[in-house]
Amino acid sequence: MTKSFRLRTVLATVLATATAVGCSRLITGNHPDFRVEPLASPALSWLPLFVVFGLLTGCLGAAYNRLVLGFLDHVRRIPRIPTVAKATLIGALIGLATFVEPLATGGGDALTQLILGGNGIAVTAVIGLLALRFIAGPLSYAAAVPGGLFAPLLAVGTLWGVLFVAGFDAMWPGDHTSLAVPMAIVGMASFFGATVRAPVTAIVLVMEMTATTSAAVPMLAATAAAVLVAEMLRSAPIYDSLRDRMPVEPPAGGDGGTVKRANENDHG
Repeated sequence: MTKSFRLRTVLATVLATATAVGCSRLITGNHPDFRVEPLASPALSWLPLFVVFGLLTGCLGAAYNRLVLGFLDHVRRIPRIPTVAKATLIGALIGLATFVEPLATGGGDALTQLILGGNGIAVTAVIGLLALRFIAGPLSYAAAVPGGLFAPLLAVGTLWGVLFVAGFDAMWPGDHTSLAVPMAIVGMASFFGATVRAPVTAIVLVMEMTATTSAAVPMLAATAAAVLVAEMLRSAPIYDSLRDRMPVEPPAGGDGGTVKRANENDHG
């Protein structure tokens, strides 16, 4: 994610991370974030299907990034409405969506665990949840209040993986439901990789969170394909784009020129 591999930084990061994880697991227990039943590695004959999934995921990731930035820009440019009023209205809409369907909002950990645990969800429900989350995440981020994209990205990738298998199952003869959980895991990594443009981080992160490596080869292929497509579509990494839109504080005693330049960059 830092786009560099300096030995001193890597060693310090790895040691600090290992210490933090060890201490946290002594307190909360030594278990992964998501519990996944042991999976058999998908046959290599399915590898082209995972590559196709990755190519489509790259398009989906690029669309998600543009939606996040589009909501940010459009909400910010609405005249004569205070920021607090905008945040209140967005919060009310998200609250209404939560009242109608609690799994459609929030970080999405419960939804991700439901899917990775092998619990079946109707295709219509998957489509509805994916559509709501695809809109609710970027809309929530546009409220300009503290929040994040990380967990919602994983939930969207999981839903997308399940939906892809359901569509393939409808078009291709045979029962392919056994691919649902592996494709959901691969969806987490490939969608995160396409949006953040950090494929190594995405793959290692998902392996650690699910404590499974059985889908490692399909994950590598799909994530590489997703990142490739996102690059070809010239979709900038989402965190880079968000950083470029952050206001820059002027130096003490300055004339505010830094802020002016930041605002000019923000509006293109």
